Amino acid sequence: MFGWFNKRFDQPIEHRNYSALYALLSLVLFIGTLGAVYNEVDSRRPWKDYQEDYRALKARVLEMRMREAQGAANADRIKALDKEVAKIDRQLGADTTHDAQRQVDRLGMQIRNVSQERANVKSEADNRNYLFEHARRERHFKDADDYRAERVSLEADMAALDSEIDSLTKVKDNIIARHLAPLRAKRLAAVNERDSLYKQYADLKTKLEETNAAPVKVRQVMIADVDRSNFGNVKVRVDRCQTCHMGIGDPVIADTSIFTKIGPDQVFRKKENAERMRKVFGPHPYPDMLLKHNVERFGCTNCHGGQSMSIDDVDHAHGLEAHWEQPMLTGGFVEGSCRKCHGGDYSFANGGAEMDWISKGRKLFVDLGCYACHEGPMVPDFKTYKVGPSLVDISKKVSPEWATRWIQDPSKWNEHTRMPNFKFDDKQTAAVVAYLFDKSADSKYQPVSAAAPAGDAARGRQTMIDIGCIACHTMPGFEPRGEFKFTRTSDTTSLWPNRARNGDRVAEGNNFGPDLTGVGSKVSAEWLYDWVRNPKHFSPESRMPIMRLTDGEASDITSYLMTQKKPGFTTGVQRVNTTDPALIKQGEGLIREYGCFGCHTIEGMENESKVSVPLDDFGRKTGADLFFGYVSSPQLFSVRHHYDTTKLILGKQFEHIHRGEDWFNWTILKLKNPRIYATDVIPQKMPVFNMTDEEAYALTVLLRSQVKSYIPTTFVYNRGSVQPAVDDGRFLTHWNNCVGCHTIENQGGFVRENLRKVMKLEGDDILPYAPPSLNTLGAKLQEPWFYAFVKDPGSYPVRPWLKIRMPTYAFTTEEITRLDRYFLGLEGRSLAFTDYSSNPATEESVAAGRELFTRLKCQQCHAVGSTPSNGGETAVPTPNLAMAGNRLQPDWIARWVADPQAIVPGTKMPNFFGTIAEPAAPFKDILGGDRQRQLEALRDYVWRLGGPKGNGNSQIEAGPSMTPAAPAAPTDTASAPTISSRSTRGKRSLASR
Repeated sequence: MFGWFNKRFDQPIEHRNYSALYALLSLVLFIGTLGAVYNEVDSRRPWKDYQEDYRALKARVLEMRMREAQGAANADRIKALDKEVAKIDRQLGADTTHDAQRQVDRLGMQIRNVSQERANVKSEADNRNYLFEHARRERHFKDADDYRAERVSLEADMAALDSEIDSLTKVKDNIIARHLAPLRAKRLAAVNERDSLYKQYADLKTKLEETNAAPVKVRQVMIADVDRSNFGNVKVRVDRCQTCHMGIGDPVIADTSIFTKIGPDQVFRKKENAERMRKVFGPHPYPDMLLKHNVERFGCTNCHGGQSMSIDDVDHAHGLEAHWEQPMLTGGFVEGSCRKCHGGDYSFANGGAEMDWISKGRKLFVDLGCYACHEGPMVPDFKTYKVGPSLVDISKKVSPEWATRWIQDPSKWNEHTRMPNFKFDDKQTAAVVAYLFDKSADSKYQPVSAAAPAGDAARGRQTMIDIGCIACHTMPGFEPRGEFKFTRTSDTTSLWPNRARNGDRVAEGNNFGPDLTGVGSKVSAEWLYDWVRNPKHFSPESRMPIMRLTDGEASDITSYLMTQKKPGFTTGVQRVNTTDPALIKQGEGLIREYGCFGCHTIEGMENESKVSVPLDDFGRKTGADLFFGYVSSPQLFSVRHHYDTTKLILGKQFEHIHRGEDWFNWTILKLKNPRIYATDVIPQKMPVFNMTDEEAYALTVLLRSQVKSYIPTTFVYNRGSVQPAVDDGRFLTHWNNCVGCHTIENQGGFVRENLRKVMKLEGDDILPYAPPSLNTLGAKLQEPWFYAFVKDPGSYPVRPWLKIRMPTYAFTTEEITRLDRYFLGLEGRSLAFTDYSSNPATEESVAAGRELFTRLKCQQCHAVGSTPSNGGETAVPTPNLAMAGNRLQPDWIARWVADPQAIVPGTKMPNFFGTIAEPAAPFKDILGGDRQRQLEALRDYVWRLGGPKGNGNSQIEAGPSMTPAAPAAPTDTASAPTISSRSTRGKRSLASR
């Protein structure tokens, strides 16, 4: 080849021929150009194929619905209508009708001619009137009189013509009414009915034509204020997801049945094709949420992640690209994006499945005590709120042997405990026990009785059931609610110690308190008797409330619980020398190192700080930021495979495709087995929580949401000034398990499940015998009464027939205020304290209320003062209405009676006044049948039953048989708030309490 070039160099340039070379290069250039054009027009634009596929899918859906609409139309009726129209047309063309139409046409022509003649006469009359007025101005009075006479004559001619027009019109209208109008009306009705049968079909046909004519183009939204560059400048986000996912928000595809109905007459004939199309073109799984988060404003990638501008490749668009930090979120991880704008909400669930994982993850983060070691957003103060019991007086509660076995492996005592396993060896365990028992050796605590009084165990068990211990605790016969139980694996080759998928250790319902099975092997009878009487005596910070037990009830319960044994639990435990200085010193070091004080109060460690890393930006990390220790790629791939098979889909990142070393694998494996990344030189100290697959998944979703990112204030959801109060109250009601007994925000009331079992009742029949719903409480109870009741529930028996008790929580004034503000905030109410001592009403309104009260037979179920209900066995247990004026807010009475089912679904209270959707007045002869006035009248009367109200007095007596109720709730001068005498709307800030 080189010889050929040398030979050409010897040739003169004018003798050389480059035609072949130029032809070859031109061919290469031409082929390359064709390739570039093809790549630009087709292969780099896969979205065009998606749009063509969607257009074909939508056309098939519309064609199927057109067939359905055509089939749904009554063919026989359409034929009958066609015949009727044809018959009427023939009648309209018949000789008689035709003659009538000719007469109408002739008369119409005559009317037009006469009307034209009248118009001409009117024009002449107007001309004479002008000349008359002009002559008068010019003082030509003789001419003016002539013009006026001519005008009067012309006006007389106009009147004659008007009379002729009226006469002809009457004749014409008479002919139309007798011969033409009935047939025309019948024809119009038949045509309208026939067209209505075709309307749906016609509309679908129009949509089909629009679909077939729709252009293939890039569809995008531009969001100008959501992103910032690395230098803090505003950056526009261009979101093009709908270029391919065209079914999102399209009402034609909203019916998901098109993807599930397979067959020759359906849109899809094969299930796999339907599923493939559903994934790309299906509607949003939560249309209500999409409605609140308009795509034009929020885009798609704000919530779902991915590379918003990329449409040249599916993987690129979904963010599966090296170093792309925001891949598309899958499964429950989409919920993590909600924290960007809804970061303040303590609970996202509110009854909706769309926020289940992030809500459960947040609750687990608190209930498992994660916040005791790690910092994170919206977590309680770990120094105030300890998830574990106080260890200050531990030596007075349990034996060193029991504590040793418990610390070695808590799950051997309770398989489902939330206490983790620190994997201490025997020496480390002994050191921790020695330190704790040494610190409590000088405890001044003494049980109230040196020996627990003898009691009846059977009666004690029944007492625990009756007063509601089963609302917080599990015991024989009352298993944990939900899928709580799980089994740990003994397979040492497993990557984690718990293979169970299900298992819910969120502290709500009877999962809240410790399992009482075996408690007789844990504590002494003397300690237990003192504890059930008053838990605050041993541990003032305990969450266990005071149940106001009598000595007999306490001794019975103690006798029963002491029968609950776990024999052999401490067998083989070596005795710990709790006075060995070296052992005590080692124990102190271990406790400080592992942060036991984060969950437990330990004397001398009250001011220690959290021992582990903050997690408030952990979701931003990538696989490159994480240490995988000795864990191999096959092991990491097995983690993802395991979760894929359990339908708990992990997120995807570019890194997992090659090595499996991505954020999702690392995090969920760390939660399942916290020590798995330990190496010879890098220890791992996080304890083992024995998490189920679902628990680890929920926490992984939460951790993925922990990202510090810029969010414009216009995007952030805010309830205004009440939002902090609502967030705080949600935490407080969860922390104290209020939802174990009560329904709050349409959630909770779990004790009803066990009460149905005990009382052998079905469904809503349990409602009168269960703790009340707290929905609308902020609009229901007067703030002074609420304060007094929560402070001392035993003094205000609203439902004396209930066996289950509202406990005494020993809340401080500040804590009760927080609860009060929470319930007020839920109702969107001002966080102010209202004086309800006066509720003015007219005598007419009160009298009408009394009449309604009588006719509606309210006393069939309700007692009023000392007058009992008169319904006999048919009566449903209900509160005494004599308390209404001191207890209830006046406006809530009317709201409750207007539609009780809207507030407490299933309540036995009848809907006398219909519903909100379909209001009705029960009596037309009271207040003119005005429903609203009747509601207000009943409110005015009921509110006045029972005598004095707050700081004022009732304006009328309830009735001769009704004795005055007790005065308003007494005020604790040491801590309760005080109010000044004001009108009904007088307010002051609750913060002043």
